[in-house]
Amino acid sequence: MARLDNRLEDLPLLVSQVETALHEYAYSPRQGLEKLQTLLTSLEARSRPKLPCPVYHQRLSAFLAATNRLIASGCPYFDHYHAAFLAAADALMQMAVGGQTGEDRALQLMRLLSVDRPCWAVIAAISEEDILFEYRDYEAEWQAAYGGAKHSRTNVDAYLAALSSAGQVAFQLDEVRDGLLIGRFLLTSTQSLVWLQKRFPALSWRVSFVNQEMPSVNQEASFINQKASFVDQKVSFSQSLCELSILPLFQHITMPRAARYRLLDLYVGHLKRLSYQAFGSLFSSAGQVIEQSQVLVPSKRQLTTFEVDESARYFPVRHGGSVYIGYDAKTPSSKVSYLDCLGEDYLPCFLSEVETLGGSFVFDHVDCVGRYELSAEALFMVGDSWWFRVEEGVNAEVVTSLYGAENSPDMLSSLLPKESAKVLIVKQCGHYFALPYTSIRDVEGVCATMQAPRFWVKNVWLSASNTPLLEPWLLQVDCLPQVFDRLGRNKSTPPPKKGYYFGQVCGRMFWVEADLILALLSYQTPFSWLCGEGKAADKPLFILYDGRCFDKVIASDLLLNQEPCTETPAFSVILDAMGESIVLPFSSCDWCAALPESVESESNINGSSLSNKVVINKKNFLSAVAGLWPSSSA
Repeated sequence: MARLDNRLEDLPLLVSQVETALHEYAYSPRQGLEKLQTLLTSLEARSRPKLPCPVYHQRLSAFLAATNRLIASGCPYFDHYHAAFLAAADALMQMAVGGQTGEDRALQLMRLLSVDRPCWAVIAAISEEDILFEYRDYEAEWQAAYGGAKHSRTNVDAYLAALSSAGQVAFQLDEVRDGLLIGRFLLTSTQSLVWLQKRFPALSWRVSFVNQEMPSVNQEASFINQKASFVDQKVSFSQSLCELSILPLFQHITMPRAARYRLLDLYVGHLKRLSYQAFGSLFSSAGQVIEQSQVLVPSKRQLTTFEVDESARYFPVRHGGSVYIGYDAKTPSSKVSYLDCLGEDYLPCFLSEVETLGGSFVFDHVDCVGRYELSAEALFMVGDSWWFRVEEGVNAEVVTSLYGAENSPDMLSSLLPKESAKVLIVKQCGHYFALPYTSIRDVEGVCATMQAPRFWVKNVWLSASNTPLLEPWLLQVDCLPQVFDRLGRNKSTPPPKKGYYFGQVCGRMFWVEADLILALLSYQTPFSWLCGEGKAADKPLFILYDGRCFDKVIASDLLLNQEPCTETPAFSVILDAMGESIVLPFSSCDWCAALPESVESESNINGSSLSNKVVINKKNFLSAVAGLWPSSSA
């Protein structure tokens, strides 16, 4: 009888109720989570004195904490959360039942509570990590044939009841026309657009606003009655203020360090809440196909729609200062591609700066898997490439292209330090690479933005002293993804500039329309970097200005393959318009209100010839860039 007294009563009923609550979470998140919260609280209270297993109670407490966190955050639904909750509930229930049959059975079931199981990792992330759950304002158009007030009211009420499980909802009737009732459902929710489209396919949904905080009832009523343009402007101003302030604060090294970091943390935290989200929240389902799901990426209101391929993998890629949704079909002939651009990344990052025999490079901490001793037993060749065995099922290609070296059986010995050989394992676009290094240290950087992503470098990072830190591509050139137009930096429209700037450029007189000039700087000596394969022709010159990297820089001693000039440049003039930019070295510079009569209004610029008098204006700017920088027109 004593043994019977220690048993948990009504376990079969409790198991059934938990399963029902988790099933309800998929289509009515709030009701499902609230029922689950009640059931787990009851299970915790009843099992604590009857199951003397600390690990069991730790997992149950974590499960309850994750449930409470989701409820407090608006009850967001994600497939990988659902799968983790189902697996965790099954493990706890099996342990609760099996633990009553004896210690041997309880020990056999302890594997279900192992922290190595993915479900417990997901639950720990929800309950412990600072995951941001965005609130979005959605609109869904609705219309129905007018069949009497009662019939129409019933349809609206049914939708309102169902939508209330996803967040705060209201209905706005816009008009009655030609026998149709036309209106909109207004919903504020943490649910994804994909979930709403699947749950309510008859409604046409769109995102109208993104925020981190749940609006009050009065705010929502105000939104229904009138468009909250002032709120939008305030949020937009706050976002722009953070974006424009982070880099200057990061590089304000004369400010006391403690004060600088306190202020920087405020701006970074506010910007994260306004315009960043977890990468996994972009998808309705997750799991093995979504990599780095908890990494914060820029929010985008209107995403390109695509079907998630369960056999492929998706990952965030930062390239040229912007973040993309990367895709790899995981087939032998597949190539990484970008599905959408999420926007520019303004946040400071911790980087690993690696000193190698081929130079110094940096990689985001998120992409660094670990450091390993390089042993002969772990090395093997596949075709012409060396590979390093990281662990069971994980192999990394040894990087040699950064050193301009050819693969051969004795090549590796010339690249490695003579004493202890070490490699940094870096994961780039879902692929593992082993980078031999001599030393490594942690640094901070902010990613510079580029006019368009380039293949010669993955990213150019800016240190606190505005020194460039280069993050190279480790993928082979023929495997690099195609890029496309991406979201541009939020820029205020400057007042129009009048007139022309003119001056000597490598022995020729240039007149440039003032409105094309982004900046007129004292001469900036360009940076250079010998990129992959070690070709002398692959030495891109670039300069840094206002958090941007400009890599179409005309050398001060050569223009269009003409004879080198002997003039000493005094100014770097950055031309930036129409999605293109170029930097010209002026040896002298002045301004005039209009072109002199003796100067032709049309310039003669092409890939092989250049007149002594060159005019660059809005009409010919793109062709001028293509002529001055022929590779840009390829």
